[in-house]
Amino acid sequence: MSNPPSLLDRLTRWLWVLVVLCLPVTSFRYFPLLGRETQVRPLSLYPLAGLLALLAVRQWKRRKLGLSSPALTVLALFLLAALAATAVGALYAPLDLFDQSYAGRVLRAWITVAIGLAFFLASIWMNENEEDLKITLKWLYAGLALHILWGGVQALALFTDILPRYLVDAWQETFSIRGLVNSRRVSGLAFEPSWLSGQLVTLYLPWLYASLVRGYRLLRWRWVEPLLALGSLGILVLTYSRSGVLLVVGVAGLTFLLADWARVRQAWGWFKSPFSGSRPQVRTEPGRSVGARGRWVDVGVRVALILAVAAGVGSAFSILSKREYFARLWQAEKSSPVEYMVDIYAGPRLAYAAAAWDIYDAHSLTGVGIGASGLYMHDALPDWARTTIPEVAHLFSPDNTLYPNPKNLYLRLLAETGLAGFWLFMLFNLAALAQVIKWMKSPGRLASLVGAAGLFTWLALMAYHFTQDSFAMPNLWVGLGMVLGLSLKPESNVS
Repeated sequence: MSNPPSLLDRLTRWLWVLVVLCLPVTSFRYFPLLGRETQVRPLSLYPLAGLLALLAVRQWKRRKLGLSSPALTVLALFLLAALAATAVGALYAPLDLFDQSYAGRVLRAWITVAIGLAFFLASIWMNENEEDLKITLKWLYAGLALHILWGGVQALALFTDILPRYLVDAWQETFSIRGLVNSRRVSGLAFEPSWLSGQLVTLYLPWLYASLVRGYRLLRWRWVEPLLALGSLGILVLTYSRSGVLLVVGVAGLTFLLADWARVRQAWGWFKSPFSGSRPQVRTEPGRSVGARGRWVDVGVRVALILAVAAGVGSAFSILSKREYFARLWQAEKSSPVEYMVDIYAGPRLAYAAAAWDIYDAHSLTGVGIGASGLYMHDALPDWARTTIPEVAHLFSPDNTLYPNPKNLYLRLLAETGLAGFWLFMLFNLAALAQVIKWMKSPGRLASLVGAAGLFTWLALMAYHFTQDSFAMPNLWVGLGMVLGLSLKPESNVS
């Protein structure tokens, strides 16, 4: 009989529950000493601060850190390389941009790194076994349910007359620094629609996908995971996030092919069986066969399934295609790659990416220091973007005080940490992938769940890094931390 959890264990567990439950709120209004330009303000930082203090005590009492993983070793090397790049970057002495100095930007950047690492370590330490994972997923799903419900309220205000928009906007601003998005896109409890879609793709949908495909049910109500999955896909469509929709389709399909090829063949065999006449005869009593009737029932089930999937896909496409922002993907001018990117409203991102690449090209070995790439971007922005793209042209206005950033984590790492930092970060991700592959090859229900969810998470993160460059977003760390935490003692966790 196991010993009851200590008071310290119970406190850490409840603080972790609060951290997970609060993850959807990304831009909490009430943070001291932060200007409005600071958009990443996770509400879960409040319980996380207390949790880390208690975890430090707990790990000290256990006389171990519990961080013996190749991926974490490489991550530590990456941090050392980033620190070295920051020290070298100070020697370049870049000029201040508006009121932004090198020291100030570096300090802000390292704070974001510390925030991300805090979420990462907490996720590792609070997911050591299957029981820990069940608690995490239960409250992760509860937070997702709040996301979906609030997204539904926003949809009522944005697309119907049931709720007045000004009222829901006021409700949103009671906890967020931003109200409803002016472009009539659902943002849920997050700052903006793209942040909501990023959370869904990298944090929530991986575990729902694994639960549904691998048959691992967390709760006795078996309808919970399918309902949450449908709700997640519904609000994802209403975000009109191009990257989010394309990522879900691509990552889910790739995960299914890589991790569930046997299920692909089984599903195809099941689907074609009534059409090929391979369904076995079923006899309920001597001399009476119901095989023919059963075959027609099976055919009807498969036809209904095809119609349901076609209706869902068709409805989603119809909703998305009515929004010009999304429809530009196939309606835009395609005379050249640059013109196409500009025509689909991705010109600013292309310009920032080109500037980050030029910064890297000039400082390929050392980088310019974590957080400092924005000090160099004005001079590095391409000429074609300075006059043709309003967002970029505004950066050169005397009234502008915005600090530009690459909006691509890979290019940001190249520009700010050089080749050493970039490749160490990639090795960290490859080491994490190696652990995911171990789970995929291990037997047991838990290994099946963690392997599928881990692969989905890894693929989603690797793609998502092309569209964002912040270290402070919790969804970039929590899902991966859950997998690595369970991996520290795989011999005792696989069941």
